Amino acid sequence: MPKEIIQKMLVEELLKQIESSIQTFLVRHPDTDLQKPTAVRNIAEAIYSKIHTNSEEVPRNVEILKRLEERLHMGQLKYGQDIPINDGRDWLKEGLEEVLDGLVYLTNYMLELEKKRKEEDDA
Repeated sequence: MPKEIIQKMLVEELLKQIESSIQTFLVRHPDTDLQKPTAVRNIAEAIYSKIHTNSEEVPRNVEILKRLEERLHMGQLKYGQDIPINDGRDWLKEGLEEVLDGLVYLTNYMLELEKKRKEEDDA
């Protein structure tokens, strides 16, 4: 399911790029006769150029979904199963504890960044 969502998001992003390329081309060339094969070819080349140069860029939401998918996969490998539905744990409490742990890690990282910035400013 997550791979299908990611694929759908990538296709949507590609379609947006194609639409944008067509609109940009037509704005720059308002007298374009779409019946001419050369005009269609020029539009196709403009689209290819835009998509090809941006092909390395992955939408942020897709990156986030990929990271979540990786975490779920790691958990599956580590525990040999999906997340159990009812195993007696207090999921709210565990979730809050994880958030607190994350805040500790992020605060520590923030302190390190501030120290580095201060050292750079003093240098």
